[in-house]
Amino acid sequence: MKYFLAAAVLPLFIGCASKYESIPAQKIPAKKYQYYECNMLENRFEKVIDRAYKLAQIQGVAVTMDRVALASGVLNIVFPFMFMSGGSKDGEIAILKGEVIAIEEAALNKKCVDLYTHIVENRKSAEI
Repeated sequence: MKYFLAAAVLPLFIGCASKYESIPAQKIPAKKYQYYECNMLENRFEKVIDRAYKLAQIQGVAVTMDRVALASGVLNIVFPFMFMSGGSKDGEIAILKGEVIAIEEAALNKKCVDLYTHIVENRKSAEI
């Protein structure tokens, strides 16, 4: 009976993708961008934010698939393991969120006012 209970509860603790909004940013030092000019910071920001938007969509699908797999676990213990998405991008999302913050700090340090304002607005809308 103990093993059955453990097998029933195990899917709740493994393989679940986190919501994009709940993934914390990984600390990236702003001095990584100390030699960037404002236009270089802007180009890097655009690449990072574009990748973050794409990963947010992928992460959303992974979260949904994992929830469906866990819900099916109520009916059958084996199938959730087969259907867990494995598509979680938590680590890469955390790095990208950290890069956005580092680029923002670098833009502020370099007095790239327009870029800084643009980054702050995007962070609010993208929940970064």
